[in-house]
Formats: sequence, C-alpha cells, structure tokens
Amino acid sequence: MATAIDLGDMASPHGGIHPRLKQEVGRRLALVARAVQFLEPVTFEGPTLQGVHLTDPSGTAAVVTFVPATARGLHLSGTAGCHDCCATPLSNAGYAPFEVQAPNGTWLPVTARATVRRNTIELRAPVPISGVRSGWGRMPDCLLYNGGLGGALNHSGLVAPPFRACVYGDNGLPAWSWLSDCAPRQRAELWPEVGGAVLPSGSLADWMLGQTAVVRGPPDAYSSGIALQTGLAGQGASWRSRTTIACAASSQLVDRVELRLRYRALPPNASSATAADMPATLSVALISTDTKAVATIASAVPLGNYSAPTGFSAPLHLAATNLRAACDGGAGSSASGRLLLQFAVTNNDRPVTFPIDDLAGGFMVSVMWAAAGR
Repeated sequence: MATAIDLGDMASPHGGIHPRLKQEVGRRLALVARAVQFLEPVTFEGPTLQGVHLTDPSGTAAVVTFVPATARGLHLSGTAGCHDCCATPLSNAGYAPFEVQAPNGTWLPVTARATVRRNTIELRAPVPISGVRSGWGRMPDCLLYNGGLGGALNHSGLVAPPFRACVYGDNGLPAWSWLSDCAPRQRAELWPEVGGAVLPSGSLADWMLGQTAVVRGPPDAYSSGIALQTGLAGQGASWRSRTTIACAASSQLVDRVELRLRYRALPPNASSATAADMPATLSVALISTDTKAVATIASAVPLGNYSAPTGFSAPLHLAATNLRAACDGGAGSSASGRLLLQFAVTNNDRPVTFPIDDLAGGFMVSVMWAAAGR
C-alpha cells in the first residue's frame, strides 16, 4: 500500500524522505501539537473515512462519506510532484484518485469525474462496486485534501491518508494488510410479505460498521462471539444494515419495525467515588440510501442496566408502529427507493458492546408494511 504523503516527492523525481519544503512539515506537526497537546479546536488530520454506500440499483454508483470535522473544504488536487494531475482528463488511469473493486475481485481505476459535495465524494464506475480505495498503489498523482484549493502547495489543508472501504464486508484482515480485500457479497433486500419479513444478521458482512470497532469473544447460546464495541467514554458509534427495505410500489409504506438485541455496558468506575455513571443511550432509525432520516424507531434508550465481565443482557425489545415511512423518502420521487436500518450509540460514561448474532433469539428485526391509503 502506498502512503499518501504528498511531501516525499518534493525531494527528487523518485520521491524521498527529506522534503525540501520543511516549513510545511513543521506546519503539520504544529497542528498536531496544538490539537492533541494543547486541545485547541484546529483541524490536524486529513479527510477521515466514515463509510461508503451504493446509490443506485445497478450498484455502479457509490457515495464515500468523510467525517465532517475533517472534511471542510474537501477537494481533489494534484500532489506536490504533479500539480495538474487532477486537472488532466482522467482517461489516463494513472491520474485516477480512486479505485473500485469489481465483483470478480479486480481493482479498477475510476476514470469518470468524481463529484465532491460537502463531506462526500460521488463515484460512478462501469462495473458493480464491491469496494472503494484511494492512495493504495504506486506514487499517487491526484489526492484528496481538506482546506483551501491547491492541495500540497497551498499550505492550508491536509491530505487524506490511504483508505479502503468495502460495501459488502471484507476478508477479515486489517485494511492496511497487503492481503486485505473486499469480499463481494450480494446485497439482500426485504420485500413486503404477508405477516412481515425478518432482517437476517449472519455475519459482519451484513453491516456497514462505520467507526465501530469489532471485538471477538467466546460464543454463547445466542451469539457467534463477534461483537461491536462503541469506543471509549465520551465517544459513540453508529452502524447500519446492508440489507435494504423495499416497497412494492409508491403506495406501500413501512408501518411497523420491531427489533430485539442484546448488549453489555462497561461497569462504572468503582475506583473513584466521584466517578460519573451516565449510561450510554441507543437510537434506532430508518434512513434512506442517501443517509437521510425517514422515521425514528427508538430515541435515546438508556443502556446502563446490564454489565458483566462476559456475556450479554437478556434481549432488549424495541418496537415502533404507525411509522408510515415511504421507501423513496429522501431519495427523490422514485418508488424504487430503499430504506436502511441505522443504529447510533452515545456512550456518555459507559461504552457498550453489541453481539452480532447468527443464532435465533439473540438478534431479530421484523418489518411490517401497510397500504399508503390506510
């Protein structure tokens, strides 16, 4: 994997570890010191990946999202050694800032223009997309920056580190591993059925994990042992299903969602009598495939009543009725829109772990539809 440091090629045509523009190196180190050591509210890192999702039924279009605080002024620019590469027509694959993985596992450069909108990049490819990556091979010529226009030589922004995001899951290796790869997986959909339909959860590949950490523990009667960790106290995390919820026509609405899940909250800090003990809270929503909120299923449900060194709580039941959620909500007027289930946790003082269960009884989501006129 290449390292998207746009200073090395300033030293020689072949790159180097001693860039001539040492003032720029100092500027970036100073930003880190101000933010990390002195807690100043400055941006000290390049655009940080948040997730990727497909935006059309054919799977040939995707939106890559970056953490908003790191994506102010998001733009593409040539590196210090190739100032006009992003301006050069991208028929030259060597200038393409992104690559996508085709269903057969081959990585292909995206030579169509990428569209930047706020903290997102919209990509289109000639093949269905299984993954997106940037800065992954050779010496990158066109990279992603925050800050002012101009990239490496503008001295106001920071370059995005190399990233790889999978649409349907990966082969379980860390993203920085040479052998790491996206595992093509057919996306499942829930369609209206008499009596409702159940959303499956069989593996990590069924979820878009966002910034959630994955932990592994011993299996139990309900769980495979694989779980999601929501970070440290004061942080939080969100993740969403890859299984989409569809409506047969614009006259169909999602009317009821019921879910069951388990969790384990970190115990209070018993070493301090003054330690805070505000429990984490869980919110669940239906969102459109362009990530717009459509309906709330649960809001700020406290998760502080179960903690243990191992194991998880009894199933927590949540249900919402009369949602009247249109499947094309937030995605234009097309009746072929889709909905996704999104989970979000605010940790407060007690982070939480959720098992991703592959056995009946530990995790379940059921969906009911209704006619729009009722």
